[in-house]
Amino acid sequence: MRRPFSWKKWFKWCVLGTFLLFVSCGAGLFLSLPTQEMAQASRAARALKGEGGEVHFLRSGAPEASTTFFLVHGTPGESANWGAYLADESLKSDYQVIAFDRLGFGKSKPEEAVPQLAHHAKALAEVAKQVPGRKIWVGHSYGVPVIGRVAADFPGLVDGALLIAGPADPELTRKTWYQALAATSLGQSVISRDLKTANVEMLSLSGELEIIEPFWARMKVPVTVLHAEDDVLAKYGSVSFLQERLPEKTTRYRLLEEGNHFLIWSHYDLVLEEMRLLAEGKGREND
Repeated sequence: MRRPFSWKKWFKWCVLGTFLLFVSCGAGLFLSLPTQEMAQASRAARALKGEGGEVHFLRSGAPEASTTFFLVHGTPGESANWGAYLADESLKSDYQVIAFDRLGFGKSKPEEAVPQLAHHAKALAEVAKQVPGRKIWVGHSYGVPVIGRVAADFPGLVDGALLIAGPADPELTRKTWYQALAATSLGQSVISRDLKTANVEMLSLSGELEIIEPFWARMKVPVTVLHAEDDVLAKYGSVSFLQERLPEKTTRYRLLEEGNHFLIWSHYDLVLEEMRLLAEGKGREND
């Protein structure tokens, strides 16, 4: 005999799926802590319109600095995720720091999801073209493949990259049951706009990673890969994927046994150290 449909059980699974989606997408949007220094960076906020949309970004430090860090958040996320870096006096005194709202997040437009990495790369490149000097890109989680696409399409705008806890292997980013659940009409009715946007990005990510796979080998600038073995969101297998493709002479790996996914918060000092090494041209030699 067929069991009667249980709305209570269905609701429980929806809640569980929403939670897993929140975790799988990175949850960075909700881990930002506003500070007085962030308010100062917000007053330096700007937006630049291009063919693909309008990119909002926060800026701190010295505009005349010879090196600028471009910070690219995960999914979901926003420029404020990088608040501590925008406020850091040691960075502001020597460098310019620019943190983006990617298309679909924060104050950037369009507000709808933009799952194509090429569109994100083009929008960020429009800003980078306006900035003189060396350009070091720092990406967390979904921000890593975005930087990979920037390097593929605009190699002259990338002088170095710090890739933090990012997905790279298409085989490790296949669609999950909870992402499929979130894409249903019921799932869409209970999750926030940012989670909807994040889910669209994640559902398309495997195919987007397949597109940029050949370009990693052509990334000739200094690159540092920072990843933890216990990362349950961007699986550690992506490190092996990158080791087989990124040029050995210009790539450095900082691999942690523990740290999980949120390294830009939990290992702030280490991230700062690696940023400075890249800016000073000391990030090439492997440990």
